[in-house]
Amino acid sequence: MKARRNLDEDRTLRVLLAWPASKEPAPTPLVERCEIALDTRLRDFSKEQIRLLIGQEIGLEYLVPKALAILTEDPMIGVTHYPGDLLSACLRVNKDFWALEPRLRHQLLAKVENLDLSGDDEDVAAEELQEEMRAFRQITM
Repeated sequence: MKARRNLDEDRTLRVLLAWPASKEPAPTPLVERCEIALDTRLRDFSKEQIRLLIGQEIGLEYLVPKALAILTEDPMIGVTHYPGDLLSACLRVNKDFWALEPRLRHQLLAKVENLDLSGDDEDVAAEELQEEMRAFRQITM
């Protein structure tokens, strides 16, 4: 799962991951959205598609670098559900990925270390994000 550099942005994740196309209709809306994203050229991925597939841990080696670039601009960007949902998806990625990608792990850790959510103590999403940040710090030590 090493992050891919200098890849062809015109290719789809389905091609890059050798992910077979389903011959059946998608059984759920989530699967349907994932299937659509898998067939999207990397250059055309929306922020929502990046968040969605990172949340499903699909194509992390291609999508986490894209997510980190977005988070550099706005760490608390809300792309679907709430402010910080892209950051939350990244923080919840399996620790095995981060073990293989120490450079990316340190980039995300730097974003977490500089983020102050102290003014959002009443917000449930902010509380959950703070807990995810604490858990991420634990796996990166």
